[in-house]
Order: sequence, then structure tokens, then C-alpha cells
Amino acid sequence: TKVYRYNNNNNKTTMYLKLNNNKTNATYATLEDAIEFDMSQLRRAGVIQNTIPAEDFAGSTEERAAWTRYQKLQEIEQGKGMYVDRLVGRSLYILQLQEWYDGLREIGRDPSSDDIFIITNEDMKHQPAKVYNSILNWLQLSTSY
Repeated sequence: TKVYRYNNNNNKTTMYLKLNNNKTNATYATLEDAIEFDMSQLRRAGVIQNTIPAEDFAGSTEERAAWTRYQKLQEIEQGKGMYVDRLVGRSLYILQLQEWYDGLREIGRDPSSDDIFIITNEDMKHQPAKVYNSILNWLQLSTSY
């Protein structure tokens, strides 16, 4: 299967021949290539754009539509037998959390409730015991160990 790269002008160029079956997933030649491919997909979908100021784009319906387009690009790739690891896209946590919040709203739950527990990497690094105890408390498990 050919994998394509899209440049800023949305021109398609062949990037690699990528094999995908139940036994193997070929990888990119370099980490930089994998990141650049994902960045090109984010640009292609409009998640990364420069027409709307960032402060207006963040949380907007346009941003949500762009995120949906990005996810559809991945579905199309998988339908063609390709597996592309979304190194950059999967790190856009706020967009993923918004989907969880939407899902909670759809089933009549308040997303600001205790249904989702968010931990920052910084807290885990600097206060691991405190975070661990917070997780145990959130799960209503004993903190005595």
C-alpha cells in the first residue's frame, strides 16, 4: 500500500511503500518522517491551520469538525489496510476529552462530575505518592497499604 504525504499546498506525493497484514506493520524510516506524516494529516484535516486565530479556533465548532475530519482520514487509511501511528494527534488530549464529555452528556451524565479523573504528567513526576493516593480515593479503594 502506498502512503501519501500532503504538503502545505495539499499536493500529494508518494512517501513510502508500507506493508500491512496480520503479521507485520512496516514502520517509517525515521521518527521525524512519522511525525511529519501525522502533522501533514493534521494540516490536511484543518486541525492545524492559520486562517482562524488560535484563541477563536480552540474549542470552536470548526476545531471539532477538523478533528472529525482527521479521525476520518485514519479510518480511510485503515480501510485501505494501512496502519499509521498518530504520534502527534493522539497527544491532543483536550480534543479527545471533549469526545468523552460529549459521550457523557449523551447518556445524561454531567461531565463535570467525578466520572473522569485527570492526572497531569507533571503531578505524576513531582508528587507520585499524592497522585497515587488521589487515584485510590477516586476509585474508592483503601489508601492503607
